[in-house]
Amino acid sequence: MNKDNALLEELTIKEVILGVISGTVILGCALYALINSYELSLGIFERINANSYYVKATKMGLFLISAALAAFCLIYLIVLRILKKLTFQKVNKTSKVLSTIILLGIISSLAVWPVLNNQLDRHSYHYCFFYSGSNIASPPVYVKNPDHCIATPRQNINEILAWFDEQEAAGVRLTAKDVQQKVDELKAISGY
Repeated sequence: MNKDNALLEELTIKEVILGVISGTVILGCALYALINSYELSLGIFERINANSYYVKATKMGLFLISAALAAFCLIYLIVLRILKKLTFQKVNKTSKVLSTIILLGIISSLAVWPVLNNQLDRHSYHYCFFYSGSNIASPPVYVKNPDHCIATPRQNINEILAWFDEQEAAGVRLTAKDVQQKVDELKAISGY
């Protein structure tokens, strides 16, 4: 029998249970990535073109899509393994697809960054240190009006950005004074 078409050895019950749990966790992560990928990819450009008060500029959106697709490849292998239908040939083919997907995700993420920066510049957005997160997973935040970038405690960033969204949805034209009042209100509530 050809080694490529040979089935992998049988799993124990414990390994099957771990495979089901792992597959479920990976599926959850993949679905989460797909759900958030629009906001972190095309949604950024929509916010820029709509002249939103702020934009969370990340190059991770396209990578999230490829990561989700890569996760589906892993789930495929797990399912085949549990169903006792996984061969070395299927592992090799799926590994090539998986590698290609990840490579395309990395390349597209790197390629979108100059395009995104160009759009931010063309629409006069300004980097806001105070609203940008302090860890690698937090995207940099750009504001349409640099006067709206006001020192805010880190724990209030999400609240101020949500407030910007509410004001934008209501059609309110904000001034720097409005933003400062909201920041002061949030500081008072959080004790800073």
